Amino acid sequence: MIRLLRTLAAFAALLLQWTCQEVDSSQPVQGARAFADMFAVVDTLRLEESDTTLIVTPYVYPDGVDGYLVTDGRENQVRRYTTDGRLEWQFGRTGAGPGEFRDPRAAVRLPDGRILVGQFNERFTILDDSGAVALRAFSTPFRRVEQVAMLKGGVALIAGVVGGNLEGARLHKWDMDRETLLNSFFLPFGNTSVPDAAIIGGFARFATRGDTIVATWSVADSLYVFSPAGEALATHPLRSQYFRVPRDEPPGSTADPAEQARWLASFDYLAGVWWPTPDLIVLRYFEMVPEEAMSRRWHLILLRPQSGETIDIRNTPRLLAVDSTSGRFVFSDPSSLEPNRWLIAELRE
Repeated sequence: MIRLLRTLAAFAALLLQWTCQEVDSSQPVQGARAFADMFAVVDTLRLEESDTTLIVTPYVYPDGVDGYLVTDGRENQVRRYTTDGRLEWQFGRTGAGPGEFRDPRAAVRLPDGRILVGQFNERFTILDDSGAVALRAFSTPFRRVEQVAMLKGGVALIAGVVGGNLEGARLHKWDMDRETLLNSFFLPFGNTSVPDAAIIGGFARFATRGDTIVATWSVADSLYVFSPAGEALATHPLRSQYFRVPRDEPPGSTADPAEQARWLASFDYLAGVWWPTPDLIVLRYFEMVPEEAMSRRWHLILLRPQSGETIDIRNTPRLLAVDSTSGRFVFSDPSSLEPNRWLIAELRE
């Protein structure tokens, strides 16, 4: 067991070290749709920065009709931008004290207008509605938090793990008023073809529409459907021509780094799901590129639930967010080396 953990730790370190860069490739791919054929860019944004406000690793969340909440896991800040890129406010610094964060991953409005910020491990913070004051910070049992959203009745849905149980449930309902775990569900680990790959790169994402929850597991080529209570309703294969699941066991920790890199690049990673309309589910995934220092190349899958149609879109800019209210998509600008430049796009009919 100790040897296995050392092997997995070595691969996790490589994964973190080699995936800081992104690759933009506009080469056409046979059998897939081109980005320009599917999306029309309607605007470009250059987000305002300052000496104390730099955008490094943004996680983007639409905030009403006039802005975005952005958490930055490197700068350990939460910010609000208007839809024209103006910085309205920023909050936070690195640390574990009041008003401080370590890798914040999610920011979401509570029903009363306050802002819930969830960081990667354990600690959640509530800001006032203007983002100027930290009202309360509290500990939770959650680790490896990837996503937070509000359901009805003051309940937060959280993607992560409880404690250090990587083989346990990945979605959790948390009562905000009582700070209580209501229930946990979605156990994808047991269905993973290569468990070591799931330990190294396994994470869950979800989207909601009405009373239905859909979830993805990063190394599985399926979409999982749940009721609000967490009851499993269905499992749908993605039917993508290109998404690759893990098939081979990893080489040992003493293997040549090039061999380790080839293994990490032998499968893809689902890294986002959105459900902007009843008949459109959008999935984002990436592949590693060993020839380019293990950079990431991004792709999309569009699912039409009513017809069952699957559309592959290869070599896209990185999708940051989908605004269900406006129907617009937020992408990083692949023509810029600066992460504060975004493309705003609409899906072509």
